[in-house]
Amino acid sequence: MADSDNPIVLPFGVDYADGVTQLPPNPVGTGGNAATVGTADPHGDLAQFDNGGNQLIQEDEGSPELERGEQSTCSHSQTMPSYTAWSYLASLARGSFVMDSAQNYWRMLSAKVTRLGKSHPGFSRMTTVAESLSFDTPPDDFSIEPVDLGVNITKNPRYYSALWPTTFNQQFGINDFNTIVGSGAQTATVAQVKMAVIRAIQTYQDAPYFPSSNTINGMVQNNIITSFISGIVPVQINGSTQSVTITSGSASGAAACALAIAAAGEIIQNLWYQSDTPYFPGIKITWTRRFFFSPWLNPGGYIEDPILVLPDYFSDPENNQQVIPNTGNAGSENPAGSAASTIFDEWAAINPQYFSSDGTNGGQVVYSALRICDAVRFVRTWFELDQSWMVSFIGQWNQQLFQQGPRPSNPSDYQPLQ
Repeated sequence: MADSDNPIVLPFGVDYADGVTQLPPNPVGTGGNAATVGTADPHGDLAQFDNGGNQLIQEDEGSPELERGEQSTCSHSQTMPSYTAWSYLASLARGSFVMDSAQNYWRMLSAKVTRLGKSHPGFSRMTTVAESLSFDTPPDDFSIEPVDLGVNITKNPRYYSALWPTTFNQQFGINDFNTIVGSGAQTATVAQVKMAVIRAIQTYQDAPYFPSSNTINGMVQNNIITSFISGIVPVQINGSTQSVTITSGSASGAAACALAIAAAGEIIQNLWYQSDTPYFPGIKITWTRRFFFSPWLNPGGYIEDPILVLPDYFSDPENNQQVIPNTGNAGSENPAGSAASTIFDEWAAINPQYFSSDGTNGGQVVYSALRICDAVRFVRTWFELDQSWMVSFIGQWNQQLFQQGPRPSNPSDYQPLQ
């Protein structure tokens, strides 16, 4: 075991036993004073002796050796009396912190003692290898993994834009929440009709096979189909049911409702084949960074665009950066990206039904990303931080659930029931 009253004075890091440099005592935290080790040039005498005539520590030819690769390492080799080498070895356990005279911190990977034999009786070679803790973290990693989002068929892009209400219906140029359909006292907004259609699909999903008409479920399901075919949709408004004829009222609103009912009809037919959660691709983006000290954690759970966070090297195919970023900095989040192009730009042209804003190959790619809670691992001498996003190309992650504002404190802070 290490003895705090007998500190180790050996060169580590950028130091070597030159007989001049004041070397700090190690391991870090050990008491004692700085001292010199080795023989100063230009004496040419490769040995240094104490007052009793005993030969002391001498740095070997070619030592130290510093290497900058995946991470910086430094190896040292000194010749010393065997009893000294064994004494030092007991205090240089793997993981011990050591420091050089430039106040760079290092962490021990290995320490080895080799007996020199008959040519140098009583002497051994001490070899140490340490990793830097003050510079050269390993470079960043980056990955994009496909995931099946497993969303219900009503949110499939083939049906989503037709079914789900919006404040700007791009196809028909209307606001679904204030465009009226129906006639007389039996009227509703397009949004209310769409929500009634979605609820009807959800009711139908309770038993996707078409049962006989003499059962309760069969009657319910038959009524749903009859309602869709007739174009008359029962809508709940303020506790009463309005039988809204969608062919009346706003022409654009009627067309939007007709499209929603047609989409619902195809969904029901898919339910007969149990295609209620067809495959829909999403992606998980993970950016791994490394730090020498424990990083700040982000708990996630909110909507965030990764393109605005990732370095352009990872997110912009047209970027001319030639060096993989090394952004290790435990005191900050990360640099904002400024990509002119993005890794998603070709998706609308490749598959317009799924990834285009207007369903054509000339549309824009629309996506929404959820920031996931960070993950951290400690690996030898550094902390690995994973920052991740789950990216969906259907609508938006729920903006009530996944936002960074305070919790509701008044009834009006919640989404009203329609």
